[in-house]
Formats: sequence, structure tokens, C-alpha cells
Amino acid sequence: MNDKTNAKPDESGIVMQATNSVNIIPFDPNNSMNVNSWLKYFNDKCQEHNLDDTWKLNNITAYLKNNALTEYDAFDKLKETLTTKPVLNLYNPDVTCHVFVDASQKSVGAVLKQPDASDVLHPIAYHSRTLRDYEKNYAITELECLAIVDALDKFYYYLHGQKFVIHTDHAALVWLKNVKNLRGRLFRWSLKLSMFDYEIKYQKGCTNIEADMLSRHPVSHHLQHAVHLLDINEIKTQQKNDNLCGPKYHEVKDVIVIKKRNLYKIVVPFSLRLKLLNQAHEQFGHPGVQKMLNLITPQYYWPNITSDITEFVKHCAVCQLNKKRKQKRFGLLQQVPPTSTPFECISVDTVGGFNYYNSTKKFLHIVIDHATRHVWAFPSKNENSETYINILKQIFQIQVPVKLLTDRNAAFTSSRFKKFLRNYNVKHLLTTAHHPQTNGKVERVNQSLVTRLKCKVNSTSTKVPWTKLLESVTNEYNLTPHSITKYPPAYLLLGTLPYDSPIGQNSYYEPVNEARNLALQRTIDYHNKNKIRYDARFVDKKFNPGDLVVYEEFHYPNTRKLTPPFSGPYEVIKQCSEVTYEINKPNPLTKQVTQIVHISKLRCFHSPDKLKLSHE
Repeated sequence: MNDKTNAKPDESGIVMQATNSVNIIPFDPNNSMNVNSWLKYFNDKCQEHNLDDTWKLNNITAYLKNNALTEYDAFDKLKETLTTKPVLNLYNPDVTCHVFVDASQKSVGAVLKQPDASDVLHPIAYHSRTLRDYEKNYAITELECLAIVDALDKFYYYLHGQKFVIHTDHAALVWLKNVKNLRGRLFRWSLKLSMFDYEIKYQKGCTNIEADMLSRHPVSHHLQHAVHLLDINEIKTQQKNDNLCGPKYHEVKDVIVIKKRNLYKIVVPFSLRLKLLNQAHEQFGHPGVQKMLNLITPQYYWPNITSDITEFVKHCAVCQLNKKRKQKRFGLLQQVPPTSTPFECISVDTVGGFNYYNSTKKFLHIVIDHATRHVWAFPSKNENSETYINILKQIFQIQVPVKLLTDRNAAFTSSRFKKFLRNYNVKHLLTTAHHPQTNGKVERVNQSLVTRLKCKVNSTSTKVPWTKLLESVTNEYNLTPHSITKYPPAYLLLGTLPYDSPIGQNSYYEPVNEARNLALQRTIDYHNKNKIRYDARFVDKKFNPGDLVVYEEFHYPNTRKLTPPFSGPYEVIKQCSEVTYEINKPNPLTKQVTQIVHISKLRCFHSPDKLKLSHE
């Protein structure tokens, strides 16, 4: 089928496309003013084509004044007359086209016409649309220009390459041509108009009936489709079964409706509400609450429709797994208690990605003492349990720590590593899965050391292996006063510095024991401020055993764009701490049937089976 025509083949020959009359068919006589607007147009068409249906419109107008609804069949018959022969004609590429346009404060409208053998203009296609929110701010002259540009876009295949006539108040185009230094949309409109060969003819507003009618009664196309979400015969049957009645309801064509703001809406019986919600939600791409309301409420009504739609969207399983809602995460900040003495607690972490910098070693292992922030750094070729054991043996030669905090890397959870810690009587603490904030101290040191190392590597003219620069970077870090404690980590750990003051050894700082106490107090103060900032972005939440949750999976940036961000639902087994829970999520690495996860990775799952709609 050729898109440049408004016809398509049929068993009976060439027939009109339905899209050319889609802006006329959905109109309903909602009030007498609406009908009067139509009456002017139909009267003209009836006189042109010797039709005798206008008396029925007069009846409709009279009944509407009394808020009654009759003669709908007559109105439908007139709409059918308007959108079929002899009023509506097929497009003829050999005849000059005439475009009638108009604009109002809420919409734009246009009619494409061509003359017949008797030089009587017949409509070929209709067009109207509601103004977008930002377009409603345009001045009236800009709206008239918009109506022309919009009509030429809509009828592009009929008009491009041919000379045609635009019927409008030509002051809009005169204004556009006289504007100096065109910018933005005015410049774009001017470019679009320059693509066409047209002539402007002045058309008084009172005689431009069709375009005026379309611009004042726009049709929203997605709402047309919403009308057909339910079969009208099914609605009639179920309304009778539900025995809908009441003084606020009316009956139109055997369908029970309600009048809201001068618009009649179908009253949906309880038995069809879930079906309607499912069809609207699935056919329109799982929209949110507001868009569901915009889709359904212009055509349908039932008591508590807003709360029912809200509950339906909240219980949609597909939405819960695929949408990241803009809401605060769960879980207030639970901090690792600050330590006052060295080696009370140490952390270990690893950074990779160093294998292209003049060395065969590609891993950087970092150990940090929590009390002093002192750092030890070790390069290596791998990150297995043997590597970590050798690193910790070197640390243990200085002093054996009380606690060791690590992530859940397989090397740290291996039986060999656990046995090594038991031999030294070291308590092993593990972070929750995919929650590096638990080991925040070492994670922050990772960033600082890598940044310093990057500057060192890229500031040397010769290709020096990064492993040779690592020692100097680590020493510089340990000799630099920390931003929180205000003391160099080396001083807090050793009680001395490798350089003397001009006025006496170590006179820069207080005695080491006093310095450690001050460092502890400053750490506590910082933790308190940090907790206030953190908790402002999170909410407190508690789950009970048996609750259903979804888990937020980790995906690398710019990968797996169409993979659901959440998995589940999973059942909560038990609460392990203030912010960690055990859920029945299998772990493919450890082959365990459950996992301990942080609450910030969880969201409540609302089972569709528990959805309850209002019975009113």
C-alpha cells in the first residue's frame, strides 16, 4: 500500500483508510455547546450534498439542555456520513490540494481538501491533536504558525513536491517572515516551510468551520485505543450481573454511565476491573500509577479507582523486578566501632588491573590498621589464599591483631585460610555480599593509594615498574597527616617519626598516647556526623521471617542493559544483625542455598496473589 494515498485495496475495490477519519469518529455530544459547533459543520455538508439529517441534531441539542441523552444513533449516523462518500473523497494526485488550519488555546486542527469536477471542495483527511504542556505557553500568533507546520508534517506525503493552497489567517506567516534573527523553534519552522511550494489565502475564522471544530475538540489517540480494552457487550452483560444502580448513574445505549465534569464514563463492574487493569498495563508497556490513571479514567469509572490502580501497579511482579523506583533505600548506617589501640582490628582488600604497567604483577593487596590508619601494601601475581597467608605472616611479625575484616572472596572463606587464623587466634569478620561499604576504611585507602601511584607512574619519563614506586607511595601516605585524625599514621602506630624537629624530636605532636586518644575522639565525632548525613538518605526497615523480598543484583556499567535489576522473589529466613538478613537465594560460587545480604539491597515484594480491589 502506498503511504502517499488515503486509500487501500479491498474485496469491493478501493476504500478509504480509517486513519483519515480517526479524528472525527470518537467525538461524542457531551454538551449543547459541543453539538452547536458540530451543527454548523453538518448543516453546510447537508446543503452541499442534499442530506436531511440535521433535524436529528436539533433534537439532540434540545435533550442535552435537560441533561438527558437520546438520539445517539442519529449522531453516529451523521458521523458516518461525514467520514464516507459523498462527503469524504479519495486523494487525487492530479488535483490541487487545499489545507485549512486553525488553532486554539488547547489544540490545533487541520483538514486536507480537494475540489471535485464541480469545483466543490471535499475533505480528504482530518487531523487534530492536543497541545503539549510547553506549547500552551505560546502566543496566539505562534500557535497559528504551529498549526500550519503541524498540518504540513501530517499531510507531508500528499503535499511535498506539489503546489497547494493554505487557508488561514495569513498574519501568522507574515509575522514569521518578518521576524529578525530567527532562533530555536521559529528557525526550525521557517526551514520546514521552505521545503513546500504553497500559496496563502486568507480565510475568515467564522467560515473555517472544519478546522475550527477540530482545533476545539481534539482527540487523544492513545485514549481511543483505551475505549476498546473491554468489549462493550461484555460490559453490558457484567453490569447486569453486578446489578449496578443508583441515582448518580445513567443508562446510554444499554450501558450504565456516570457523568463527571460534563463527560460520561462507563461504570466498570467489579468482575471486569482486574481484566481492564491487566490489559491497560500490559498493552501500554507497564506504565506507572499516573499514566494508568491517564489511560483509564477518561473512559472508565468505578469507586476508589485511584487506590485500586495504585495497588495494582504496586503488586505487578514485572514492574517490581524491572523498575528502580525513586525511593530511599532501607537500612540506617551501622558502623564498625572505632578502635583505640593499634592492631585491635585490621582490614585486607585487593585492587586489580595493574598488569600492563611494566610488571608481571597485576594485584595490589592493602592492609590497614583501623586505629592508626597505617597502611601496608603488597604487589602480587594472584589473589589466592596462599598469597594472603604470606602477607598476613609479615604483618603478624609486627603484632598479631585481635580481629581481621575482609570481604567474601573465596580465598578468605577457604578452609586453609580459616585454619591459619585459628592458629593465631584471630577473629575473622566478613562483609555482607556486594556491600563494600562495610569495609569502608580500606576501600577509601584503595582510592587514595591508586591515585598517588597513578601520579607517580605518569610523572616519570622512564618506564619504571609500578611495583618499585609502590613503596615510596605507601611511605608518603603513612607520613602524611590523616584528614580525620590530624596525625600521620606512622606516628600513631610507632610513636615516632623518621625525621627530627629543629627544636626537638617529635615536638610536632602530642605524646603518642595522648595523640591516640585525640585521634579516637576525632574519629568518633566524624562517625557521628557521617551517620547523620547517611541516615538522611535511608529509612529504617525491619523484615520478619517469611517476608518476600527482591534482591538488587550487581551489573557492571554499560553491560546487560536489558537484564532485570532485581531478582526474586526470595523468602527471608532470619535476621542476622541490624542490617543483614539471610534469604533463600542460592549462591552459585559457594553452592550454598542461602545468602546473607545487606538490607540496602532488598526491596519489599508485593505478591500479585495478594492484590485486593475495592468491592464498592
